[in-house]
Amino acid sequence: MKLKIYNRYISYCTDKKLTPFQQVLTYLITPEERNRLNEEVCRIPFPGNDTKNFNSRLTDEFLRPIVGAYINSISSLVELNLSFNKLGENGAFIVSKLLEGAENIVSFNMMGNLIGDNGSEKLAGSLKGKVNLNYFNLNTNVIGNVGVMSLNELLFTNPGITTFDIGKIQYFIIRK
Repeated sequence: MKLKIYNRYISYCTDKKLTPFQQVLTYLITPEERNRLNEEVCRIPFPGNDTKNFNSRLTDEFLRPIVGAYINSISSLVELNLSFNKLGENGAFIVSKLLEGAENIVSFNMMGNLIGDNGSEKLAGSLKGKVNLNYFNLNTNVIGNVGVMSLNELLFTNPGITTFDIGKIQYFIIRK
């Protein structure tokens, strides 16, 4: 599956005249990952605090071609880790579109990004009812009242969640 994703990513970047994000290419074709090329489950593991990505974190701009490469394999997505990147509200919208078809998602981690109120609301909406979801982390983001309320709804619509971390958010209260 990784080889297909790699080829789709290169093709997508070529069609859109974009430079491929080097860390994505490295992840998809490293020697230690070659034995997982035909793995039937799909993972998106691009944490910004990884030693391979530390000086080159993902932004909303670089996220779209990655999602384009993964979109045809999304039904088998089990893990999404985009923690500690520089993803904002637009990045959350892109990820939420991807998650709509991710019925088997088990682990979701976008800790340490710049996801706003609208972004967290959109993400929560796309994750509602995902029965396999057991790990959710949006710790260290800027989220307001509406976002927090939407995220809390996940606890009621996703009974399998065992870890739900929205701590250390830069929570603010909007008063009229």
